[in-house]
Amino acid sequence: MSGEERIRIYALARVLGVDPHVVVEACPKAGVAGKGSALASLDAKEQRKVEAYFSGGSGEQDPPLSPVPSPGGPKRPPSLHTEGFKDDSAPR
Repeated sequence: MSGEERIRIYALARVLGVDPHVVVEACPKAGVAGKGSALASLDAKEQRKVEAYFSGGSGEQDPPLSPVPSPGGPKRPPSLHTEGFKDDSAPR
């Protein structure tokens, strides 16, 4: 192996704030071929291409894809049907 620095797609996805599968799908659009898994590695040149794609610099077809949803999922509005609800989480 050469001494060239490489980064896994899943690690780059974390840096970019997107789901790793989004980065995998964006690789061909960014001009990086042959990356079919989040475990695949990118060299420095490929990393720059993908980062440019997500910053809007070289997106050939589609704009950058949506970011990863926040942990804990989407926020739900408070329920309007709380009448008769017993709160078991309060200390007794």
